[in-house]
Amino acid sequence: MDAADKGKSGEEMALLLLENEGYELLDRNYSFGPCEIDLILLDGETLVFVEVKQRSAGVPRLAVDRAKQARICRAALQYALSTDRMDSPMRFDVVEVQRQGGELRLRHLKNAFEFIKGRYFA
Repeated sequence: MDAADKGKSGEEMALLLLENEGYELLDRNYSFGPCEIDLILLDGETLVFVEVKQRSAGVPRLAVDRAKQARICRAALQYALSTDRMDSPMRFDVVEVQRQGGELRLRHLKNAFEFIKGRYFA
C-alpha cells in the first residue's frame, strides 16, 4: 500500500469513527487553492472541519502546525462563504490514526485549534 492509499484508508477510518459518533458528512477533500480540508461534517448545527493525520511513529497531531492550521482556516472560510453557512458555529478537529505493527488506533481531538478572525489573512 503506497502513501496515497494509506492516507485514503486513514480518512475512511476517521469518517467511520465520526459517523458512528453521529456526525453527518458534508464534503471530503475540499480544496481552495493550496488549502485542503480532509473532511467537513455537521455535529448538530456545528460545521466541523477535520484534518486526518496518520503516522506509524510519533504524534500525528503535531504535524498540524500553525501554517497547516492557517491553510485549513482559509479553506474553511471559503467553504462557509460558498455554502452560505457563515452564521454556523465552526470547529476544527483532528483525527489521529496511528499504525503500530498490525494495530490501528484512532483518536478524535475536538477543538484541536481555534480560528481567530483576521489572524490568517495578513
